[in-house]
Amino acid sequence: MANYSYLVCRHRPSGPTTQLVSAAYSIPLLWIPLFRPADVIDASTETPSPTVSVAVARQQIREAIPVLDRLFAAHGSFGELVNSFLRLHERLPGGLVSIEVGDIACLSAPGQVADALRLALAVFDTSGLDLGTMTSAPLPASSNAADIPSFHGKKAVDLIVSRTGKPRRLVERALENCRGDIAKALDFFSWQAEEAQSSLPTSERPPWAILAELSGLRLHRKFPSVDDGLAGRLTNIDDQWNWAHLIGTPEI
Repeated sequence: MANYSYLVCRHRPSGPTTQLVSAAYSIPLLWIPLFRPADVIDASTETPSPTVSVAVARQQIREAIPVLDRLFAAHGSFGELVNSFLRLHERLPGGLVSIEVGDIACLSAPGQVADALRLALAVFDTSGLDLGTMTSAPLPASSNAADIPSFHGKKAVDLIVSRTGKPRRLVERALENCRGDIAKALDFFSWQAEEAQSSLPTSERPPWAILAELSGLRLHRKFPSVDDGLAGRLTNIDDQWNWAHLIGTPEI
């Protein structure tokens, strides 16, 4: 059984499709803000297929850049990435663009993919949205170890308390268990926060967590640079993974 989702284009809603890019077991992040909840043709089905004109899709993903920048502020900026993604699909053989999720929906619990996609699309329905109230995805401290001062004792505890808001006694215990390694102690609280989010019902998770789960992104490192991704210079397996789950894999 196939295990892919597809970004496709077509000339009319019920017409034949041309596959543009695909993704295994996920829906890449940049496919999602091409659409809004109102673009889902049949909201009652377990395999919703958001469909919109190419011109509107381009406008909507550009409007979503501030939201993406806010939700994944620690992982990178999206202006250049979105523009590069649009250039990759500049000439499309059809006036409509859609996401087809039938394959991965069949491998999931009934309604699971449909519900997750509807929630993800709603993240970018920005009417009345206050970006200042949106939390950002955490980035483990070890990915930026060079930015962490070499503090010890009270200064180390003060630093971790200021960054995590955790009680001093918990910080002191974590720092002791991590043998004074500030980055590892910060990572502990970061992973703890992620586990707490993943234990929540999907509808109660913050927007970044909903998008990360649906797209399959690995959030323990920054996203790869656009230049390296386009040039095929990604040597780290997690960078290769995230590049595919940001934009999808082109159809050959």
